Amino acid sequence: GLTADLGLFRSWATTLGQVGPGAFYASAAGANYPPGYLYVLWLLGALAHPVGAVLGVSADQAVLPMLKLPAIAADIGIGWLLYRAGRRWFGPRAGYVAAALYLFIPVSWYDSALWGQVDAVGTLVVLAAIVALFEGLDATALGLAMLAVLVKPQDAIGLVVVLPILVRRHLLQ
Repeated sequence: GLTADLGLFRSWATTLGQVGPGAFYASAAGANYPPGYLYVLWLLGALAHPVGAVLGVSADQAVLPMLKLPAIAADIGIGWLLYRAGRRWFGPRAGYVAAALYLFIPVSWYDSALWGQVDAVGTLVVLAAIVALFEGLDATALGLAMLAVLVKPQDAIGLVVVLPILVRRHLLQ
């Protein structure tokens, strides 16, 4: 549930802030995420003490709301990417509609801003991979698809989309 997920991420961010990424997997119980998103948690864990000091709260209290910031930023990035792609491919109005459809449906902000889930971070990377693929930036698309897997394993769907197209473009011509 909500509290368990944020509690786990808070624990991981705190551990990463203390021991760094090199010793994380040996010292964190139940660490089952690949390293991509853990670097974000490491940054948040490292910033928790200074932010807590400024706010007059403990680092543990400061890191909890900070855990939602990457996903909220990713939601904004997804909106921008949808706007940019829609505008480029279908005209200005399509860009606004695409961004608005994503940004103003309740599930997008509920998942990130209220629930604190990180799905939007991987989704942003997968979407960027697909946009790069359509733009003909094959190496960028492949790199982003691989990065998405390092952010969250479920985002391997990006490789499922990108790889067959790249194989067709470069090996089966």
